[in-house]
Amino acid sequence: MEFATVLTQLQQLKKAGEICGIKVFEKNVKEKDIFVCIKGTNHDGHDYAKAALKNGAVFVITEKDLGLTERQILVEDTKQAYALLCAQWFKNPAKSLKLVAVTGTNGKTTVTNLIKRMLESLTKKPVGLIGTIYNEIGSIKIPAKYTTPEPFELNSILAAMKNFGCEYIVLEASSHALEQQRLFGMTFEVGAFTNLTQDHLDFHKTMENYFKAKKRLFKMSTQAVVNIDDPFGTRIYTEERLKERNIFSVSCKNAEADIFVKDIDLFETRSEFKIIFNNTSHFCCFNMPGEFSVYNAAVAWGAAVKLGFEPKQVTEALKACENIAGRSEIIYKDSDVVVMRDYAHSPDSLENILKTIKAFKKGRLVLLFGCAGERDRTKRAEMGKIAAELADFVVLTSDNPREEPEEQILLDAEKGLEVCNTPYRVFSDRMEAINWVLQNRKQKDIILLAGKGHENYQVLRECTVLFDERKIVLDFFNKRI
Repeated sequence: MEFATVLTQLQQLKKAGEICGIKVFEKNVKEKDIFVCIKGTNHDGHDYAKAALKNGAVFVITEKDLGLTERQILVEDTKQAYALLCAQWFKNPAKSLKLVAVTGTNGKTTVTNLIKRMLESLTKKPVGLIGTIYNEIGSIKIPAKYTTPEPFELNSILAAMKNFGCEYIVLEASSHALEQQRLFGMTFEVGAFTNLTQDHLDFHKTMENYFKAKKRLFKMSTQAVVNIDDPFGTRIYTEERLKERNIFSVSCKNAEADIFVKDIDLFETRSEFKIIFNNTSHFCCFNMPGEFSVYNAAVAWGAAVKLGFEPKQVTEALKACENIAGRSEIIYKDSDVVVMRDYAHSPDSLENILKTIKAFKKGRLVLLFGCAGERDRTKRAEMGKIAAELADFVVLTSDNPREEPEEQILLDAEKGLEVCNTPYRVFSDRMEAINWVLQNRKQKDIILLAGKGHENYQVLRECTVLFDERKIVLDFFNKRI
């Protein structure tokens, strides 16, 4: 049986009860399932094809001849085949939706949330959101396991959004998802790029590989919005223009950019700036601080304009947007202290948020941060160095250590802390670290809890536990009021 035939007949086979599911883990295979052999980082699904058949699979999709005769279907790329099969299983929901995707190291969550909120304001209709914090169908929030879901879950969510009445869907396109072809076969009305800095090198190995994974999005997008103040953004803009792609450039430095941002004023809780577009100036106010927030807002603004909305209306919609959970978020404030949380977990994002706070602090800037386990080790010392250079006091602690020994993670980061004379403390227990910081606060301190942002859990070696930093901080002060 040819793969094209499977795609054509899948709905009929499903309706007739001859196929009951599509699986990529042989242990999950049940009677009448299709098994797709996916080669992953640590395991190759081809090695489990016979076990899948034994468990009841009707046939397997494979990239190489496994000697299974009529029980196998050979394809060039099983990841692409899996994406197409899942789309067909849910009757190709993406084809009748207007998709917007945002990629980059930092800013994806903020930009996608802004686009969603602006589109809801502009259309007066529910808009779907797929991203790091949660998946959202209108106002209904669904917990998110991955930034960009696997194809079966992704198409299931898209189908639900379509049935709910969503016309626009905004999603975060992670480099892992793009590399693993999770979005294969989809076409995006707009693809947006924020920036590219060191992260995920445990997976991509080199920055060039990381860049190439991100760049895949623009082959799938009919229009694009790109931050050209980032050198990788300049590469994307230049290369896509040569292909005559419909693309907007965004810049705070280059007055020739399609979207030029000027007259930036930064405040403790907001940013104000002007966007020059088609020789017209638009005054914008966005309820998040920092220059990086200005870039995020400008990219989101450009995406909405690319979708055909009037710049004046988009500007008003942007002003109405509130800040994003876990992004430069003030979770407690009184006359003595400000406590913030931010998702900063890469060198660039940590540097950005620390520089932003330094611009308006009146007392000490106290940073509590950690580095994730089983992730890129090379960025840990760099994060420690940035912390020591920009904070007045640093508390190094854990951040989702997973199966990796916490001692090793802390030692890796501490190497960076040691380059400066900035005082610091080390706690392996994050709860103990937070309580110590709050108990030892000084007047006018700004305390930044970095790394976890919106997350309400901590991934330990033995298990995943509830860990909501917002609640921890509020409980601390409430008990003392």
